[in-house]
Amino acid sequence: MVKDKLMAITMKISILFFMVFLFNVTSVCAADDEVYTIDNFRFKYITDDTIEIVGINTKDGNNKNVNIPSKIYHNNKYVYIVQIGDRAFENSDINSIVISEGVTSIGKSAFSSCRYLTSVTLPKGLINLGEYAFAHCHTLTNISFPEGLTSIGDEAFWDSRLTSIYIPASVKKIGDYAFNDGISSIRVNANNKVYDSRNNCNALIESKNNKLIQGSNKTIIPNSIKIIGINAFRNCKFTNITIPEGVTSIEKGAFCGCKGLTNITIPEGVTRIGADAFLNCDNLKTVTLSKTIECIARSAFDIFIYSYYEYNPNISFKVVKGTNSEIWVIANGYPYEYYTPYKTDTKPSSVLNISETYTFNKKTGEATVREVKLYTKSNYIVPDTVKDDKGIVYKVTTIEANAFKNNKKLKTVTIGSNVKIIDKNAFYGCTNLKKVTIKSKVLSKIGKRAFKGTYKKIKFICPKKKLKKYKKMIKKSSAPKKALYKKI
Repeated sequence: MVKDKLMAITMKISILFFMVFLFNVTSVCAADDEVYTIDNFRFKYITDDTIEIVGINTKDGNNKNVNIPSKIYHNNKYVYIVQIGDRAFENSDINSIVISEGVTSIGKSAFSSCRYLTSVTLPKGLINLGEYAFAHCHTLTNISFPEGLTSIGDEAFWDSRLTSIYIPASVKKIGDYAFNDGISSIRVNANNKVYDSRNNCNALIESKNNKLIQGSNKTIIPNSIKIIGINAFRNCKFTNITIPEGVTSIEKGAFCGCKGLTNITIPEGVTRIGADAFLNCDNLKTVTLSKTIECIARSAFDIFIYSYYEYNPNISFKVVKGTNSEIWVIANGYPYEYYTPYKTDTKPSSVLNISETYTFNKKTGEATVREVKLYTKSNYIVPDTVKDDKGIVYKVTTIEANAFKNNKKLKTVTIGSNVKIIDKNAFYGCTNLKKVTIKSKVLSKIGKRAFKGTYKKIKFICPKKKLKKYKKMIKKSSAPKKALYKKI
C-alpha cells in the first residue's frame, strides 16, 4: 500500500518536471520566431540567453544616434546581443552607430543605404562583417576595423565614401568589390598572412597570388604584381599610372571610369585584358599595346553611352605590326587613323582570340564563330582553336548562321581543320568573296544559302578526299553556278 502511494507520488513529480521542461523548450522555440521590442530595438532569440537585433523603431525621429548595448533585460533576466541581423537598419535615417562589445557578427545589408550615417564604432570581438553591410552609405568616410575581425563580405562598403582603410592582421577573407572606389590611403598590418600593402604601395594585395585587388588614388603598382584584379582602380582620380612589366593579366573593369587617364602603356608580359578594363576612360588618347597580348575582351576600351557600347573615338592605338593587338584593333572596328601607321591586310588571323567574336561551350570544349559585324579587312581565317578571356583553349567547330552575312569587304576565307558546321546564311551576300579554303576534313553540314550571293566565279579549295562530297554540299547551299572547285 505504502509502496503504491510512493510510486504514484513519484509519477506525479516526474510528470510535473516533464511539463516544466516541455514548457521551457516550447517557449524558446516560439521565441525563435517571435520578434520582441525593448527600448525601440526589435530582436529575436537565438538561444535562451542570446539575441539578434533585427531592427529599430525610428518613426518618432529620436533614434538618430544609436548605441547598441551588450545586453538587454527581458523576461526577468539579461539576454546578450551577439548579432546584428540581415537588413536590420537598412535604409534607416540614423547618423551614428556604436556597437558594444559582445556582437560577433553583422549581417547582410545590416546598414546598407543609411544615407545619413557618418560615424560607426565597431566592437572588439567582431568576427564577421557581412556582404553589403555598409554599402551605399554615401556620407560614411571613415571606419576602424577591430583586431580579431576575420571576414569582410562582398561589397561590404561598395558605393560608400571611405577615404582610407587599414586592414588588421586577423583578416583572412575580403570579398569581391568590398570597398568603394576613390580611396586615398590603403594600409595592411605587417603581420597579416593573407594580404599586404608591400613597399607602402597604397594598395591591397593578395599575397599568395601577387594580385592587386584594391587600388587607390595614390597607388604605385609594385614590380612584383602579376594580376590587376576586377575593378581594382575603378573611378580612381589619378592622371597617370605605370603598369610594371611583371603584370600578366588586367582583369574586368580594372581601370574603368578613370577619366583622368590620358595615356596608358600595356607592357610586355601582359597576355590578357578583361572586359571593360578601360571602359569610360573618356580622356584616354593613346594606348600602347604590347606584342604579348593574346586576348582582349569585349568593350575593353569602349565608352558606354546611354544603353549601348561604342568604341572611344579619342583613342590612338600604337600596336606592333602583325600581332594579336593589331588584329583586335581591326576586328573591333577601330578606324585606321587610330592605329596608324600599321595598315596591313596580311596578318596571322589564325591567332585571333577575341572573346566577343566567339561563343564558348565549356562542356564540349567547342567554340562557335559568331556574327562578325565589325570585321573590316579583306581576309579572314577561322582558326583551329581559340582561347577565351581566361586562357582556356577551345576547338572552333561551327560558323554561326549569318556570321558574315552581307560583309562586302570580305574577299578570302580560310576555314580551320576542326569546323564541322557552316550554318545557314553564313556568307550570304558577301559579293566580293572570291576564295574559300576549307582545311577541315570533318565538315558535315553546310546550311541553306550559306554561300548565296557570293562572287559569281568564287573558288572553293577542299581536301582531296573530300572534294566530291563538299562540292555537292556547297552547291546545295546556293553557291553561284559558275563556282570553281579545286583540291588542296
